[in-house]
Amino acid sequence: MSAEHDIWLSLVLGYANSAVSKIYEMFGSAKGFFDYAEGRKEIIAPLTKAQKNRIHKIKASDVSHILEKCEQNRIYTVAFDDKRYPSRLKELPNPPAVLYVKGEMPDFDNECTLTIVGPRKVSEYGAKAAFSLSRRLAAAGCLIVSGGAVGADEYAHKGALSIEGKTVAILGCGIDNDYPKENKELRERIANSGCLISEYPPEYPALPTNYPRRNRILSAISVGVVVVEAAAKSGALITAGYAAEQGRDVFVIPGSPSLPEYEGSNRLIKDGANPLLSAADLLEVYFPIFPNKIDLEKALKIKNGSEDFNRENKKSISEKENTEKAVSGESKAPTKPSEEEFSLLTDDARKIILSEIPQTFTVDDAVAATGLDIGNTLSALTELEINGLIKTMPGARYQKI
Repeated sequence: MSAEHDIWLSLVLGYANSAVSKIYEMFGSAKGFFDYAEGRKEIIAPLTKAQKNRIHKIKASDVSHILEKCEQNRIYTVAFDDKRYPSRLKELPNPPAVLYVKGEMPDFDNECTLTIVGPRKVSEYGAKAAFSLSRRLAAAGCLIVSGGAVGADEYAHKGALSIEGKTVAILGCGIDNDYPKENKELRERIANSGCLISEYPPEYPALPTNYPRRNRILSAISVGVVVVEAAAKSGALITAGYAAEQGRDVFVIPGSPSLPEYEGSNRLIKDGANPLLSAADLLEVYFPIFPNKIDLEKALKIKNGSEDFNRENKKSISEKENTEKAVSGESKAPTKPSEEEFSLLTDDARKIILSEIPQTFTVDDAVAATGLDIGNTLSALTELEINGLIKTMPGARYQKI
């Protein structure tokens, strides 16, 4: 299906514009509107004066250039009236007129699509949480979506890729734009195993205004949004806000009230978001909805992925070898696991799991055994549960797994 008229319409309307649905409804297609507007001075359509002026200013060569770039770089277009266009995006008041795609676009409407977001300057705990949560969810068969940025986004993508799971990056610039440069290789990996998607033409620059717009797509295309970490003014809060407006589920990993990087996260929970303590919390919600997509057995069996996390972070070969030995069972410590086995964890979480607390224990037991304060203990216990190393028991107790 040729998208030249749809590209023309997207250039006329601009991005995140509320007129897209109305134009397709009134004229049947972008071509229908193009044919109507061609040579006509008075345009009867729900457009601004600036948009009406652009109708006759957008040149055929502008569209041809975009199509050439798409062909050169194996990018294809999915227009608003294309049967492949996700119906979840059509629910938006300002849906993209065209999606530019590199890779194999999944059938979002029939997937358990979960968006994982967090800050660019993510903490060690947030990075590990994004990686391990994404890894386990992807192992279960969920489709992991994030924004392709450095920080929490990249760890969400890498977690899914570490077990050859499905992941999609929704970009805030053109697919050919090398931004951010640090993630060039990651974008290639995503395109080869999932896909890259943008509402912007291939060479479109990474402007600051693009990203809040992009976030509406991140939330709309999914059934739920997970915030792994958010400070008071984090961009992840924008995505969570869109998700709430769109009727999507919002899950938040809680953090210590004493840590500024969790100020936004904890406020979301206070305002009604679902606290997320483990991947099981998500699978419990979505397995009844997607029983043929989610494999609970695979989710439970998947290892926590410390060696893969270390590899992504270019840890030394010796560290990776030690981790692999511990995970595979080559390290035969009969009574107490080694530090390397839990190298994915933060120091506080590692301190708890390696302490002398009993098999079933309380928060107070963990505090007494480690000397950590209550806030840090609760954060570490949440991390251990996300990684499948402990589980919550009745009576405010925990049990080692």
